[in-house]
Amino acid sequence: MTQSRRDFIHGMSVAGVTALTGLTPGPAAAEPPPETTRLRVVRGPSLCTAPPFVAEELLKSEGFTELQYIPTDIAGITKSLTAGTTDIGLHFAGPLVIELDAGQPIVLLAGDHVGCFELFGTERVRAIRDLKAAVAFLKSRPDVDGSRIASIGWCMGGGYSLSLALAEPTLTGAVIYYGRLLTDGGTIASLKVPLLGNFGGKDQGIPPASVQEFETKAKAAGKSIDFKLYPEAGHGFASISGYRADDAKDADARTDAFLKRVLKK
Repeated sequence: MTQSRRDFIHGMSVAGVTALTGLTPGPAAAEPPPETTRLRVVRGPSLCTAPPFVAEELLKSEGFTELQYIPTDIAGITKSLTAGTTDIGLHFAGPLVIELDAGQPIVLLAGDHVGCFELFGTERVRAIRDLKAAVAFLKSRPDVDGSRIASIGWCMGGGYSLSLALAEPTLTGAVIYYGRLLTDGGTIASLKVPLLGNFGGKDQGIPPASVQEFETKAKAAGKSIDFKLYPEAGHGFASISGYRADDAKDADARTDAFLKRVLKK
């Protein structure tokens, strides 16, 4: 391929403009075809790696008729380049410099702009505020004993149940069904609410190791915690997806007993 790095970077820079204005890139008549028609591009998990996708049509017009986007996580970008499973990609400068110092066959073509980082938020931002407001509302009702309120959640709701237990220490208990956990020792040590957790031993989203780490740190801090791993169960074993009748029955029985105890029914 006889295209210079300056020409290549210029092409990558104008790709976004052609996509926005609707211009269709055409083949450059004076340019010889590339030595290879295949180009394997890193497909990273962040928006910072959007430029190669925007440049897809431009690259094809330059003769790269076989474009392959290879899914790669952040840690695997430099590994895929040095192993030869990808040809080009975008990455942070630090890891690339380390690979260069190690003698890896990587060529830095140009820098990416630093303004590609954005702060994203979802409805989860308000979730704990809303849950605390729900607790306050229950306490305000004359027909509710405010000293006997507990939380329970499945999947994402299980994570919320834990988050509420951390944010609302007046709860009498919290139940977590395969919800995401944290492992920060200081945060775990601040927990004042008894916990019951039911988790799948084959859950790929909530690794058993994180369950065991949380439980170990909580018990070391003297917290009231009862977690159980069901060895053959995956995520959602007590609900529709991945349902396992025997494990679900046992988990629900544990939950009933726990709630009766903490709510003093």
